[in-house]
Amino acid sequence: MLCLSPPTPGPFWRWNCAAPSTCAAFPAALCYICAAKLRSTLLPYPCHITGSGSGEEPSVVGEKPHLLANMENWDKNDVYHWLKEACIEQKYMNMIYKEEWSGSFLKQMKMKDLQECGIPLCQGRSLIYKRNMFLHEMKVQKSKISTTKAKESGDGLQINKANKMCKEDKQRGLDQSRTNDKNGSGGTHLVEASAVVLKDETEMMGSRSSSKHKAQKALPQVHHESSNCEIPVSQYVHCSPHPFDERHSRHRYIQGSVLPTQSRKPNYSEPVHEYNLFESLGADAESQMKKFCNEVFRFAGGCMNRRTKGTIHFGVGDKMPGKQVSRYVHGEVVGVQGDGSRDKFADCLKNNFAKYFEKDDVGDAKDFVRPPRFIEIDSQASITLNKHVIEVDIVPNSTTCGNKVYKTKQMVFADGKWKADKGHIYVRDGASTTDILASKKETNCCKNIEKLKDYVQKWTKEWQSKEDIPKVPVKREDEGRKLAMLLTGGKGPLDNSLCKTHILVVNKATKDQLKDLEFVKNINWLAVLDFDPESAASGLCSIVRHEKAVDLRFPHQYVENNKDIETVVTHLHRHNKTSWIFCNGRADMPGTRDKPMDPKEFLKKRSKELRSLVQIICQEDITPSGKCVVVFLVLFEVQDLIDPIMETFISFYQEKGGQDDVMVITSCEESFESWKNIAKLRMTEEDVDSMSISRSSLQHVKSAFPKKKSGTISGKHYLCTSSGTHCELKAADEEILSSIKILCANECEGTAEELQKDFEEFRKTREEAFYRGDKVNSWNFYFAEKTGDAFIKRDQFDSLVECIESAMTCDVAVVKTVNIFHKPRCGGTTLAWHVLWHLKNKYRCAAVKDNEHNYQEIGKQVVKLLTYGESDPVAYTPVVLLIDDLEEFENVRSLSHHIRSFVYECGGSFETPVVIILNCMRSQNPKGRQESSILQSVHLKQELSANEEYLFEEKLKEIKKEHKEIETFLPFMIMKENFSEEYIQEAVGNILKGIERETKDIKLISYLALLNRYVKNSCISVSKCESFLFGVSTLRHAIWGKETLEEGLNSQARLLLLHGNRLFFQKDEVNGTYESMRMNHPLVALQVLKTLKADFAISQDVIAKDILNEDCLYDTETEQDHFEHQVRSMMVTRQRIQQGDERNSLFSPLIEELKDYPRQSYGNSAKRVLIAATARFPNDAIIAQALARFCDIVEGNFKEAQVWGKKAIDLYPQNSYIMDTNGHIFMHELQSISVHEDDVHKGLSLQQLSTSLNLATTASHFFKQCQELAKKNDDFNISGFHGEVKTSLCFIGLLSSNKMFHKSNPTKKMTLAKYLKGECDLSIIAMAHDDEEETKKTMQVLKRHESYLQSLQSSLKENLEFLESINTFSKVRESEDEFKENMNNYRITTYFNEYLEIFINDVSEAKDIGAKYSFHIKIEKMNGDRFSGLYKLLLGGKATDAEAIVREYEKIGITSDSAIREKQNYVFACVILHSLNKKSKQLPSYQELVPLVKSVVKEAQQKEWTYPDPFFLGSIFFWPDKDMINKNDLILLNNCTELMRRCYRLKFGSLIRSRQPLVLFFLGKGEGLSRILPRSTIDKVSELITSEKPLKLLWKSGEIFQDGKVQDLLQRVPGVTCNEGQSIRANFNLPTDEENWLPTFVRPVSRGNFRRDRINRSVSFVLGFSLNGFLAYDVQPID
Repeated sequence: MLCLSPPTPGPFWRWNCAAPSTCAAFPAALCYICAAKLRSTLLPYPCHITGSGSGEEPSVVGEKPHLLANMENWDKNDVYHWLKEACIEQKYMNMIYKEEWSGSFLKQMKMKDLQECGIPLCQGRSLIYKRNMFLHEMKVQKSKISTTKAKESGDGLQINKANKMCKEDKQRGLDQSRTNDKNGSGGTHLVEASAVVLKDETEMMGSRSSSKHKAQKALPQVHHESSNCEIPVSQYVHCSPHPFDERHSRHRYIQGSVLPTQSRKPNYSEPVHEYNLFESLGADAESQMKKFCNEVFRFAGGCMNRRTKGTIHFGVGDKMPGKQVSRYVHGEVVGVQGDGSRDKFADCLKNNFAKYFEKDDVGDAKDFVRPPRFIEIDSQASITLNKHVIEVDIVPNSTTCGNKVYKTKQMVFADGKWKADKGHIYVRDGASTTDILASKKETNCCKNIEKLKDYVQKWTKEWQSKEDIPKVPVKREDEGRKLAMLLTGGKGPLDNSLCKTHILVVNKATKDQLKDLEFVKNINWLAVLDFDPESAASGLCSIVRHEKAVDLRFPHQYVENNKDIETVVTHLHRHNKTSWIFCNGRADMPGTRDKPMDPKEFLKKRSKELRSLVQIICQEDITPSGKCVVVFLVLFEVQDLIDPIMETFISFYQEKGGQDDVMVITSCEESFESWKNIAKLRMTEEDVDSMSISRSSLQHVKSAFPKKKSGTISGKHYLCTSSGTHCELKAADEEILSSIKILCANECEGTAEELQKDFEEFRKTREEAFYRGDKVNSWNFYFAEKTGDAFIKRDQFDSLVECIESAMTCDVAVVKTVNIFHKPRCGGTTLAWHVLWHLKNKYRCAAVKDNEHNYQEIGKQVVKLLTYGESDPVAYTPVVLLIDDLEEFENVRSLSHHIRSFVYECGGSFETPVVIILNCMRSQNPKGRQESSILQSVHLKQELSANEEYLFEEKLKEIKKEHKEIETFLPFMIMKENFSEEYIQEAVGNILKGIERETKDIKLISYLALLNRYVKNSCISVSKCESFLFGVSTLRHAIWGKETLEEGLNSQARLLLLHGNRLFFQKDEVNGTYESMRMNHPLVALQVLKTLKADFAISQDVIAKDILNEDCLYDTETEQDHFEHQVRSMMVTRQRIQQGDERNSLFSPLIEELKDYPRQSYGNSAKRVLIAATARFPNDAIIAQALARFCDIVEGNFKEAQVWGKKAIDLYPQNSYIMDTNGHIFMHELQSISVHEDDVHKGLSLQQLSTSLNLATTASHFFKQCQELAKKNDDFNISGFHGEVKTSLCFIGLLSSNKMFHKSNPTKKMTLAKYLKGECDLSIIAMAHDDEEETKKTMQVLKRHESYLQSLQSSLKENLEFLESINTFSKVRESEDEFKENMNNYRITTYFNEYLEIFINDVSEAKDIGAKYSFHIKIEKMNGDRFSGLYKLLLGGKATDAEAIVREYEKIGITSDSAIREKQNYVFACVILHSLNKKSKQLPSYQELVPLVKSVVKEAQQKEWTYPDPFFLGSIFFWPDKDMINKNDLILLNNCTELMRRCYRLKFGSLIRSRQPLVLFFLGKGEGLSRILPRSTIDKVSELITSEKPLKLLWKSGEIFQDGKVQDLLQRVPGVTCNEGQSIRANFNLPTDEENWLPTFVRPVSRGNFRRDRINRSVSFVLGFSLNGFLAYDVQPID
């Protein structure tokens, strides 16, 4: 009896059916029915099922066993392999295996059992969870088994057939059947030839398809030879075969995917398929080729005799010869390993037709058998493998075949050689190829031949009848038009479409396909989502990167850390590059995070972040509906719903709400059918068809996309070179240099625009835009040259060119800066571009596109431009780089620093400056900025010279000849009228006349005027204006499509826009197609505000509140919209002189003006505006800070100020400036305490004392927080130190008004000083006062704050010394900040004077203090107790004070045992005194000072001193004498240098970036102290100081060292350049090994003359000593 229902799982895990004895009589394959029925019981761990009934145990390291559903029956090996599947760590698996756990124990074990075994908690919980899940699934599966009896259709018929076949097999014998197996293809089950005749055309399925399983995988869909039951396979990816009889298809297979099972009955139109694993099994090449030919010609003979098409596939899983179970699933793509030679397969077939076919049949066979094709195989992670599926198509035709029966031979190996056998007649029978001559009985063979001939005639007729049926032509859709409509969203041609950008989603392309994907380069993709892991190395990305700049990224870079929309947009538009996102990792990247994954692993580990990325991209602010089309380019056939690109398609479809903005392009119709069959599981078939292009080839698709536009640049772009010729700037390289706009030598020449018929109209439009206020561009200069009309040359043009040329000849610096200071909108930017246009054929000219870009990236690109295209690797062409509208010089310095760093890294030979930064900076006082700058500069003011007025008059005459409505060219006319206020007032009045007050047009004009008046380069996007005026509900992000307001604005507004040209469209190159509106001139904005206030009664505070309350202008999901940033800036950005403003302001210009408005009954206008701003931006800490400052400074309302200050801290607790503001609020309240200082009885009351202490401690707390945050955040913010000093001095002043410490009494004043120094106790102070009650209460108040009071003096002194050290030992890097520097010096001096008045002056005059203490007090009074104070004596030339200080120190008695500070100060005082008066009798000898210095350095090193002062002394004393080198001193010198620099950086921290160390001394030619030469000595002897050049410029340029008298003073030091020119190693003429062992490095201030050989170049230099190390001046090469 045949077992058709699954048995109950028993103790054996290898089984076939319920009755082994019964099954032995049947073919083993029949037992797969039972196996299939029990397949579900073994999930989730698929198994092999063999015919063996033995109870073999699995090997731990061998093949995975086939686990029973009943866990209790598992042994330790089963448990081990289950643990492996459950992903338990290997060491714990080994531990459990050694414990010999059984399945029964595993089922019952608890957490305590795991802990006793030493398994960690996390692993234990994971194990128990997976055990419970497995048991649950088994329970579910067991319940399903009871309902899964054999219910397949036609069961009874199939059982009868099976029984009949089994009986026939039994009669013939099972051995005969297996013999027939060997005569067929590897794995084809052959039945008796008579079966073909008996069954006629009955389906006969070979055991090939019934015996195919892959180890460790679920059973495939199997067609059993004795039943119609189908075993479903859901765990495999099914793929379609290569298109039949096509040679150039781009088809590929995925390893592990499953091809369809063979057709059961030929239908004459579809080919049959046969699979062959084609394993070499150690065979030699000849045997392999013989096997290949045998299989191909056997299959060919079967197809030709059966009159059917067919394909035999090599490298596809099939039953192994002689085995019932294969290692691979039937039809599974495995591949044949490539060995680099494909021709041998084709040659083998070509040369062996005569050996396999009869002479008369050779011709037919050659016509029918196609050459082999090789289909590439990718891994499931889309990695190209060195494997192929070899396929041979058999294509017979009815005319040639006629009624022939083809006989085929096979090659067999006998007697040591290959020879042909007797021959076979093969015929395809269902899924098998049968030999009808296989029977040993000759009579049977003859009968079979005769019957076959009859069938051949019948089959031939059927075939011909099929061929005679006429084909009905299929009506094809016009896909060309459909493609254009899909790409543009149905809005017309692609060039003019409102769809401003596209997103490309693409999978793997073949090498042949890449040739047709050139169009991808020509599209400005917002992003490309690439699923090919090899794309960057050999795929689509690799060909695009050659010509187009792309930004390579991964999905997790957009979605991790909850990035906001603005950050995502920034990444998508980074440097205007296409974001190329590798969704399935990169095969060429190391590491595991971004490795490629197969679809199953991708689904588990990456699909979440990919869905998140799609959700972010599809947000309305990033890809608005109708503005962006997502193009799916399916180049590789998709076979499974879990394919990542299909999942992405579904995600886009869902997020976009349908198919409107999504389209699909497939590489062929077959790929589309596969795509559609999967996609329609999630959407309607109509939707799939409507969004897809399926029948157009990639060549046709390519033609639908537009060619790349040339823009304003020629087809080929050229740059000038150092040799005077030109080199081509390739498009891809230009896109890589995306941060700078390059002005080519042939800019605008030969462009598409110039060749168009309407070029004249284009020219006029561009010129009119310029005259109406648009920024100048290259076209304006090109038009002037082409038409012969001179472009107006400003008076400063020649001066600016001369400055640049002069800077180019300087050999001091690699990067030089030339400044243009100009009033807003007076032509500064136009002048700068005019100069660039003039120099573009001599230098390489470029401009920074966005001032907010990373300066490091800009510097890198500028240096690439410097050497680009030069034939000589050491040659270069200097670059003139324009940077416009920077607000701070610090940004110029930062850019210069980065350029300089990259220049040194590139290793070129640079004789003169290689980059000139042309800094075009706005300033309200341009002339003053020029005069205060030591750099080469020019300035422009709002005033034309007589010559310029004449040029503008002549230009106006030219304009009138070509343009109409000249009065609309308002900016041009303002300049032509020499910025006349009367003209502007009249023009604005005429434009605004007649417009009603309450219209939205007036409101919009007022908003723009207010913004443009107070915020530089401000504007409002067109989409926001549209939303405000017309109620548009959906806002567009600033980076999308152009909108026009002309149709919606009323007639007055249109007149204003078109004729008055008050507003105009502006294109922002940084943010793509950002279009905005603004006033066309700052003076017009100012006049509009005046006119609105005078004629419309609309004041600025009203406008400001309205703009804050206009919700539609802020209705955006972007967290930091550009408009919001401008409004915030208008509220909080203050004026600063160093940024070009006329003054330093306490508040923003708007608030400054509003606070001076007359107060109304309901409060100050400025405060009301700030309160409205806090309501609009409730989470903005800076606005809350501004309101707190206003309440504090303007109103003196300290309580309200504290409320807003606290809110600012809550919103931004890590901001040092906000902490400083809160400190100042409490400090100002402290300063507001009013006392009668002169009347002891009306001094500081007890209540005031308590209040002042609370305020002082709170203020000091905030200032200390400010200091800590500034250090932590690396801010250049020293206001916390100033604030704490002022608070301390203020409080001490108040305390000295208290009766107990009143300053009118010298004794009490001295007592206060001692108490604050910690030298006097409160109890002693109390005894000296009569009023016990008041004294007691005072003491109670003081004791509550005693910790603050006891540290007050030391903290005050420390802060003062820190501030003094900053200003004494370092300086600001540019002279523009010198005003602030001088103010700081004045304040610090004032602070110190107050400190001395409190703590020193009176004490020094007291008679009851000790002598030694008296000496210290006198030293401190003369500023001799600190390094900075001593050095200031040198700067002030106070020789008498220096001598007095040395005298006082000698009275103290300085020895080696003295304190570190005393010794170092004494030595430094001697150095200062020697510099001021070498003949002083107080000076000790140099030899006396050296031991003191050594002891100072030694002690400081042992005590880990944190101040650089002692080590600085070591650096100047231990620098070796050229005639006497001491190795021990060299060791000390190097130690001092390293420790000094470390302490300097530790002490000054972030200030190092904004300040540079001062050189305190130079190395002179004298001996002893005489060789320590101060800078002031050099200034005195130099004869150049009488020249016209400022002294600062002489030092900066290095000219001071060319003075003969200066050279006589200074000792030149030899050295060798190293570290890529970053440093010089001093040469002390030591042996080489000792020189390397004791290197002393000096940093060059300027690397001018040693740049040509920057490594190992012998140089000499002047040595300078600073607290941050040695500096080399005037570096000269030694020939």
